[in-house]
Amino acid sequence: RIILDVPFDPHLNYIFDGEEILYSVRMWTNGWDIFSPNENIMYHYYYRKKAKKFWSLLPGDWITHRDRALRRIQFLLNVTKSGTTTRVVPADTTEEYVIKDLDRYGLGKERSLAEYFTFAGIDPVQRKIENKFCPRA
Repeated sequence: RIILDVPFDPHLNYIFDGEEILYSVRMWTNGWDIFSPNENIMYHYYYRKKAKKFWSLLPGDWITHRDRALRRIQFLLNVTKSGTTTRVVPADTTEEYVIKDLDRYGLGKERSLAEYFTFAGIDPVQRKIENKFCPRA
């Protein structure tokens, strides 16, 4: 059900860091609750020597696509310049690759981004985390 309500954003080409937090924010703002176990129950094993990794299959222009995807993430998460409230990507940007299909792949309307930051214990301006996930019961 969640995949239908909050589909993965196809405009995040070649992004390796950042899509997870954005996807959790999109789920949260669309009304989905997020739970985290208090111990690791799975992980991704990167050390399979014979398995190809995505970074070994990249086309020549991948950095351009990745940088555009990063700007999209920064826009949606209201990322600010360090220690300020000045957005990295202005709220009124007209960059097509940043604003494309936001009605489908943007944030939800059930809860706000600010509520997510409070829930997650994140101070986005000071870039501090309260570490309130995974408390011992």
